[in-house]
Amino acid sequence: MKKTILIVDWLLLILVLTMFLSKFLGMQSAKVLQPIFFMLVLVHIIQHWRFFSSSIKKIAGK
Repeated sequence: MKKTILIVDWLLLILVLTMFLSKFLGMQSAKVLQPIFFMLVLVHIIQHWRFFSSSIKKIAGK
C-alpha cells in the first residue's frame, strides 16, 4: 500500500474515534468533524479504487 493511503486510513480512524467519543462526552465537535470525515471517505474510496484498478491491470497484463 502507498503511504498516502495509510495516512488517510489513520486520519479516518482518528476522526471516527473522536466522533464516537464526542457523542458520549457531549462535545460539539462532532458536527464540525462530519464534513471532514466525509471528504476523507471520498478521498479514501478514490485512492483504493486507483490501487485496485492498477492491480487488476497488472494481473490482466500477465
